[in-house]
Amino acid sequence: MGGNLDLRPFLDESKKIVVSNEEKKAEAEFYLNGVEYVRVEGENFVVSVPSTLFRDQLQKYLLSKLENSLKLLTGQDFKIIVEVSTSFQAPPSANIGETIETRTQQNPIHPIQINLNKDRSATGLNPAMTFENFIVGEENLLAYNTAVAISKNPGNDYNPLFLYGSVGLGKTHLMHAIGNAILQNNPGINIRCIPSETFVSEFVSHVLNNSAKTNAMKKFKEQYRKLDVLLLDDIYDLQGKEESQEELFHTFNELYDHKKQIVFTCDRPPRELKKFNERLISRFVRGSIRDLKVPSWETRCAIIKKKIELLHLNLSDEIIKHVATQINSNVRDLESALTNIRSYADLINEDITMEVVQKAILPITNSTGYGSISIDTIQRVIASYFNITSKELKDKRKTKNIALARQVAMYIAREMTEKSTTDIGLEFGGRDHTTVMHALNKIENLIKTDPKMDSVIQNLINLCREQHQFSS
Repeated sequence: MGGNLDLRPFLDESKKIVVSNEEKKAEAEFYLNGVEYVRVEGENFVVSVPSTLFRDQLQKYLLSKLENSLKLLTGQDFKIIVEVSTSFQAPPSANIGETIETRTQQNPIHPIQINLNKDRSATGLNPAMTFENFIVGEENLLAYNTAVAISKNPGNDYNPLFLYGSVGLGKTHLMHAIGNAILQNNPGINIRCIPSETFVSEFVSHVLNNSAKTNAMKKFKEQYRKLDVLLLDDIYDLQGKEESQEELFHTFNELYDHKKQIVFTCDRPPRELKKFNERLISRFVRGSIRDLKVPSWETRCAIIKKKIELLHLNLSDEIIKHVATQINSNVRDLESALTNIRSYADLINEDITMEVVQKAILPITNSTGYGSISIDTIQRVIASYFNITSKELKDKRKTKNIALARQVAMYIAREMTEKSTTDIGLEFGGRDHTTVMHALNKIENLIKTDPKMDSVIQNLINLCREQHQFSS
């Protein structure tokens, strides 16, 4: 066996065997879907993958299992050789020892060439949001690679895609990047990228204007159900809007059944959405769910390095590291800090020194810091998130949902305020110090054992911060 024979079917079947036997099936499927057959050279079975990440993950966790499955099917003891495709090289994940300069060289900015004959106003896409200017770190690498895979083959392996994470972490950027790349590869494709709020307002408008003469609802349905790609931002805005959810449910089914690509973004994972049709949530979780976390210090340095190139700023490594340390919330705040630095330096007509930078970013660090956030604000945000009342957080009830919400609120209160555990206990119905300590330990253990809990806590901290800024 081998020679000139195409053994692609054996590879495909081997991948299915590995996936079916894996505990983390979704993750295994993600990496194995990136494996493509190349050729067979004697006992070497050569495959290609889209990036070094795929190669490393495959060799570390799945390669031996894939070789065993291949042997089972072919009867031959092949050694799988993994090549990284030259057609696409994903940026590497962040490494502590990696210099900022190295990352920038490995991720040069190449503006995407968009087909200008396509009516961009109809697509809703922002041409500035591309894969080329999206900074990749360990916190968003899986989401990034999934998005790239979708742009190459929409409507198939990762459909729908549900991106979630807090404000300013790149969900919208990735969604637009998918759309821009698909449009670049398929100029005539029917694609629409809109906020969920727009979907709701259009639906309401068509309902109000519907009549036998205008048949507005039919036009609305056709507008969305004939799309090739639907990109729907901030799906949370559909909360409580039952008729709009029902319409989206039927639109989803129509597009999905015809292998049309769908992408959603949200501030939280599907199962944590409140006042949502369960049938619609079941559609969200049918495909791939990817989260974006707060960028690490290394990633923030890389982001700053690339942004200052675009802003034509000359910052020393010392200043870059200082800004990355002081602004630890999200990409949007980093951009605001750099804009402030440039504006401040221009205004006072001075070189950009550390002293200038410290003054320039002070408004950003003040607004993104916790400041004098109150426990009352934290309680209101957490109560709303868990669909309970602030009063229930303070009373003696110990139902599972309320107890978890109370523990989360206590944990965030400890993280975001200078209150002692005794003071926090008093704010939660007069509970004692040991009760608060138990809550802190419980949430800390959950964060260590359940990656989803870490994401939930980060999202809630950002929601508390936003609420604090809004009410200040």
